[in-house]
Amino acid sequence: MLVTSTSLLHETQTLMGEVLRFVVPHVTRSAAKMEEILAQSSLRWTTARTGFLTDAEADSYRAQCGALPAVGTSVSRRGLAKFLLDAVDNPNAYCAAYGVSQAKP
Repeated sequence: MLVTSTSLLHETQTLMGEVLRFVVPHVTRSAAKMEEILAQSSLRWTTARTGFLTDAEADSYRAQCGALPAVGTSVSRRGLAKFLLDAVDNPNAYCAAYGVSQAKP
């Protein structure tokens, strides 16, 4: 099972991330509950935690297990889709939360 979540769940946050956690706490609580339910299930799941989604044409991305890649505030919808498709056949990605952001320029 592939799902998207919020990068606000990563423990290490920028100042903007901390502000957003304060402004939209319901988003963080809801996403945390979803991930908790997945973790307790017997499903093979991968969560993609992203920052802001863009409409850029690029389908490249960076992904890091358990954290948002450094200086990773956004990713294109195409990049997120490519990560999810790549994760489907990757047993190393099962039962893990990945931070997904734009590729380095």
